[in-house]
Amino acid sequence: MRILWFGVNAGLVPAFTLESHLANGLALSGDQVLRVACDGIFSDYCPVMQAQQFGPGAPKSQKKTACRKCKTISQAASSASAYQTTSLENYLLPEDHAAVAELIDQVTHENWHELEVADIPVGRYATYLVMLRYKVSDVTASKEAWDEYLIDLRNALLTLRVVPRIVDEFRPTHAMVYNPLYPTNRMFVETAKHLGIQVVSITVGNYIPNRYRCLAIYPHISASQTARDSRSVIEALHQPCSREEISGVVNQIRALTEARDPWVYSSVSGEISTDAVKELLNLRPAAPAVLALVASPDETRSSALVDAEYERSSSHQVSDVPEFVQATVDLAKRNPDLDVILRLHPRLAPNKRERTTSPDLALIMDLLTDTPPNLHINKPSDRIGLYDVMRVTSVGLNQSSSAGLELLTMGIPVVHYDPIRLNAYPPELGLSVEPRDPESLDRVVRLALTHGFDSSFSVRAFRWHAVTLLRCLVHRDSQYVQTEPSQQEPSPTRTVVRVKKLVPETVRARAAGWLALRQDKRQMHPQPVVEPWVKEARERIQMLDGGPLWNPIVRPRGVPLADDSAEVLAALDALKAELGFTG
Repeated sequence: MRILWFGVNAGLVPAFTLESHLANGLALSGDQVLRVACDGIFSDYCPVMQAQQFGPGAPKSQKKTACRKCKTISQAASSASAYQTTSLENYLLPEDHAAVAELIDQVTHENWHELEVADIPVGRYATYLVMLRYKVSDVTASKEAWDEYLIDLRNALLTLRVVPRIVDEFRPTHAMVYNPLYPTNRMFVETAKHLGIQVVSITVGNYIPNRYRCLAIYPHISASQTARDSRSVIEALHQPCSREEISGVVNQIRALTEARDPWVYSSVSGEISTDAVKELLNLRPAAPAVLALVASPDETRSSALVDAEYERSSSHQVSDVPEFVQATVDLAKRNPDLDVILRLHPRLAPNKRERTTSPDLALIMDLLTDTPPNLHINKPSDRIGLYDVMRVTSVGLNQSSSAGLELLTMGIPVVHYDPIRLNAYPPELGLSVEPRDPESLDRVVRLALTHGFDSSFSVRAFRWHAVTLLRCLVHRDSQYVQTEPSQQEPSPTRTVVRVKKLVPETVRARAAGWLALRQDKRQMHPQPVVEPWVKEARERIQMLDGGPLWNPIVRPRGVPLADDSAEVLAALDALKAELGFTG
């Protein structure tokens, strides 16, 4: 294979380390690998700076520091690896900046979405990071969003001018990139697609306990949303879990309840009693509780604007969040004997990853001005973990949230309001209704209440986790197994605290930065041999097709049991006891 790797964001160290070690292993395997690096062309603002949570208006010194660290890590990786490296600047022509500036001068609040170059809608595709960062309906919503968008647009346009020249010289068979939705990365992907080059989209895996030691490999922009449509994935659900996989799934759920990972938006679970949860949510002692899961609308909106949503039906036929919220309110009105909990997604409010309140929160709250007494709103500010709310839940109601799978894993029946809208897992794992059919919704919710806890939900959900998080991802090692709950890190001793107080904060910050950079550079040094995980990744890359469906190789981790039901349920019982579930 001749692999052109667009690896410009070296400052995103955990992900870049995985990318670099993969590229090095591929080169050692005999493939021609050329990395495209950044030597400062995006120094005005880039995803590395955004990840450090400062904006494009930050002081130049702050940007310069981020840029310098990124280049230091980039150079450390290149000097230690078997792959070759070039920079975008090597292919930049003197007229490129002027041509890009001329295009941007024509972009206004009214026409930004119309800008196309070489049949690529750059104006829309450059919105992705800004839309997510500010959670807005479009990039003109604020001056800050607009200014940042123009920088992302400039970076995308420069990439679109330069990358074809590199492709023309290197003639790759594969185009590899981490997270193809970043505006610059998207231009790389679109160039490859236009020229018939196989896209290799890599991301770190969703297996939280070992996130940066595993990766997913996709053939297409929206392929990550198609696991429920995948022939190989669905067929694998018929194969029982191994003991290692059961332990791995338990490990994943523990990580979700501990909520340390920045991508786990929920609060920590297990820090509040069941009675306290009921009191905080104002639930009645004997009333069954239906938990309605409200997803984050801005993520779907951002993805749809850049043509990254996998649509099983035309967009006007699927439900949106306001419709689902209204359907939940109406369900509560029609069923006064039920307590209905409307759990708002933590991303709607400032959270551990972002300080922004989504404008969607106000829109949702406007729909909740006239609600029945049996509707209870679980806001992010309540600081109640998802698994705490599960302890008082009889039935789940889900439109598109991945949290529905977590309820099913715990044996709670889930009714899927709009099955075709669900990307995170197959709706067949639970119960389904068609949207805009209130009679059917009432009937299926009642059926679920009668059904109650069902071990088959848990077994199938465990298998889904095992397939998508363990069998379909490439793992650098086998650290899926964890038989004991993880321990909190010890608090610093009084002596350490006193010493810290004696050292000026600026000196501590400088020393911490230097130590962190030294550690980051150490991570860049790869193994001089082709490791087994690289061989597996290479096999998966060679098996890719043009998509959009993802049909990955499914590789069991451990020896599948003849029947996994008993061991799944035993593991689940132990886990529920840890989390305070009763009954």
